[in-house]
Amino acid sequence: MRIADPRTELLLELGLFALLLAVLLALVWAFIELALLRPLASLSRGAAIMLSTNPAHDLEIPGAHLLGNLPGRLHDRGTALYQARHEVAEATATGAARFEYQKAQLETVIRKLKEGIVVCDVNANILLYNPAAQRLFRNSDALGLGRSLY
Repeated sequence: MRIADPRTELLLELGLFALLLAVLLALVWAFIELALLRPLASLSRGAAIMLSTNPAHDLEIPGAHLLGNLPGRLHDRGTALYQARHEVAEATATGAARFEYQKAQLETVIRKLKEGIVVCDVNANILLYNPAAQRLFRNSDALGLGRSLY
């Protein structure tokens, strides 16, 4: 069926071309949305979770995406961050336990000495004293932990 008016035929063809172009653009946009934008949003949420609360978080990225190795690399960085935090926590706990043990040993040795010993910090606040020092100060209330030696 042919339309006699060439202008109407041209408008019809342009309308059909615009419709096909719109459908093609919609399909391209849907592909970009599914293959790139949604995986990027998931990656962003997963990275935020890794940084703030759980470095060992598993990323929930759809299988078909255009991100390449980025999710795997980010997951590896999260695992490394988790291990580093764990090692720091272990080292801190071990160091604190060792410090407390050494402090207890030092207190035991100092308490058994017959000479009076007062241990102060750089501001002259008393950190530790033994019974002999307490006798030297004649059981004064001025001698107390955290108080100034002066």
